[in-house]
Amino acid sequence: MSASLAGRRTVGTGAASGLGAATATRLAELGASVVVCDVDRTGAARTAERIGGEPDQDVGGGLGDGRHPTGAIPNVLSDNVG
Repeated sequence: MSASLAGRRTVGTGAASGLGAATATRLAELGASVVVCDVDRTGAARTAERIGGEPDQDVGGGLGDGRHPTGAIPNVLSDNVG
């Protein structure tokens, strides 16, 4: 079975390393546009650069403070914090 996320906007949290980075990588491989979030902003930027995604510059690595505009709501959220 082949899945495609082409045209979908995704957010991967905890994506600077480990499982979060692996998940962000896989989402990108499936064609998704990936916003890479992590409190480790340097690591998140490295992951984003490697997968062709974009580092989250708005909220400093978090999504819970309400600063994301409604248009930034993703189709897929991959929560790998912790």
